[in-house]
Amino acid sequence: MADEGAVPVAAIVGELGGAEVAASGAASVDGYAVSGDSVRGAIEALMLIEPMGARDDGAVLRLDAAGAAPVTIAAGDLGANGGERRMVRREEAAQGAGKLPDEISITYYEPDRDWQAGLQRARRRGGAVRTDARELPAAMAAGQAKAIAERELGRVWTERRGLKVMLPWRYLDLRPGMAVWSLADALWVYRVDDDWAIGELPVAKVIIGGNPVLGARRPAISDPAGGATIDVQARNAIVGLLDAARAHGLISA
Repeated sequence: MADEGAVPVAAIVGELGGAEVAASGAASVDGYAVSGDSVRGAIEALMLIEPMGARDDGAVLRLDAAGAAPVTIAAGDLGANGGERRMVRREEAAQGAGKLPDEISITYYEPDRDWQAGLQRARRRGGAVRTDARELPAAMAAGQAKAIAERELGRVWTERRGLKVMLPWRYLDLRPGMAVWSLADALWVYRVDDDWAIGELPVAKVIIGGNPVLGARRPAISDPAGGATIDVQARNAIVGLLDAARAHGLISA
């Protein structure tokens, strides 16, 4: 992609993803060469320039350099379990240092050198035994490429340690219409707007086998009264049916 002046990475992502992707961020480059056989591959290459968190908001895939807002976890929620036995509150794991790179190198295009290929490295203390070479099809200043290499080296070593916690379902990113099973209530709990409905699901009608069996509430029906011939047993049965229909909300009271 070629434009006059710097081009925001978020704008390039938006151009590649079209109406299905929305991105926001602050980083920019002097040029970017789109290659590969997939939009995903082209966008993933841009994440090296400006890492972005991804989330599906139900309409588009949103990529945000700021990332999601931090969530405060109550100490009592750690180790949540569906049964009576408490789970381990937290599990930590670390990847062996021998599998991580000692050096990360970035190849890129440098406008100040007539757009020739440039190379920047970031290295841990001591000699580099394992090198991770990254190709970045973008044009940028040497300082920006150097900063990317240093950030990536720091990231891979920071992320070598992982933490897993077991939390209640309330921490799930559930959108309206989604449901979870409540063990305490033995009912489905549905997400409605910004609240939860326990055992209640708003619908327009219920269809079984292609046939509508329940719909909107019908108008009120009066109990039978008057008439020249009165069948007490029939009237009692009709009143019972009407009371049941009112109790179930099928007709207005």
